[in-house]
Amino acid sequence: MARKPTYEELEQRVKELEKEALEHKRVEEVLRESEEKYSKLVENSLTGIYIDQDEKIVFANNRFADIYRYPREELIGIESWRLVHPEDRSLTDKTRARRLKGEEAPPEYEARGLTKNGETIWIKRRNTSIEYKGRPAILGNAVNITEQKQAEEQLRKINEELKNFVHVVSHDLKTPIISIQGFSSRLLKNYQEKLGEKGRVYLEHIKTSGRRMEVLVSDLLTLSKIGRVVSDLKDISSHEIVKNLTSDLQDRVKEKG
Repeated sequence: MARKPTYEELEQRVKELEKEALEHKRVEEVLRESEEKYSKLVENSLTGIYIDQDEKIVFANNRFADIYRYPREELIGIESWRLVHPEDRSLTDKTRARRLKGEEAPPEYEARGLTKNGETIWIKRRNTSIEYKGRPAILGNAVNITEQKQAEEQLRKINEELKNFVHVVSHDLKTPIISIQGFSSRLLKNYQEKLGEKGRVYLEHIKTSGRRMEVLVSDLLTLSKIGRVVSDLKDISSHEIVKNLTSDLQDRVKEKG
């Protein structure tokens, strides 16, 4: 026959149960506060946050809804592929599948998306696999980079136009420079005596300036072909630079009297 607990033992057990109840209540309070903080963090995020499970959106914060221009309630349950541009669905599907299998996948990538009204936007995505309500899912971050992409495209077009302009101008300048160089050399060779000292000095300056211009045009042509600046660092003589500048300025001063 089992022994009946004493009054003291019952009292002790009651105290233990009360302590467990208080501890349980404290844990629930901590969890509730944590959930509130998490909820505020997610809802006030400048990044679109969503959960994709079974290829459907099962959670989306306000920012994610704003990016795709959907009422938030309409996003819940929508097939996630509907938010992706047709040409980029293969990319997003493969990335999602690799994540869910635990295979290596890009930590972030860019893909085009579709808003509710069918407008194409550019999205930078960063995804990770999680367990949501006991089942595998994708937790994603989405940032709208459409304006950045448009600016990059505009810059690309400007650079292309500049490259073409430089190419045309350089070719247009090259022919007369070569002619000037040739005529100057012929004059110095065939008419030195008739030119006199002053004339020879002027022609030498013309040839020197022509050579510098020829180098500049050649550099411009190279730049127009490669479309970018190539660093070709080398030592230069500051004395030579000053000498050339002084020579050019002296000629201009003489011309003006």
